[in-house]
Amino acid sequence: MLPARGQSPAGLVCTQGSAQANRVLNAFEHLGPDSARGLQEVFNVADPQELVKSLHEAWLKGGMQMPNDPLVYIVNMGRSVGTLGERCIRLMVAPGNRIITTYPVFPR
Repeated sequence: MLPARGQSPAGLVCTQGSAQANRVLNAFEHLGPDSARGLQEVFNVADPQELVKSLHEAWLKGGMQMPNDPLVYIVNMGRSVGTLGERCIRLMVAPGNRIITTYPVFPR
């Protein structure tokens, strides 16, 4: 599990922040649709533990760093990870491997 604070076994660092009080809870908001937020990307797993496994896998796998945003990595997972068939995970990571947010996306 990603800790609320500290470093995960895969090397992602979790810190306080976001409207949810920590970045892990921010990622969990993408486990299901939220009508209050309008259209948003949703992972195709409902269990937070499964999402954490996918995030670990994505971070260890590495991905393409976006040239226009060096904090963003797009990781092709080689399988569907989103409810609309998205096959990539977008990880926004601050210096020091501090996770900011993550959600499923289509390849670019």
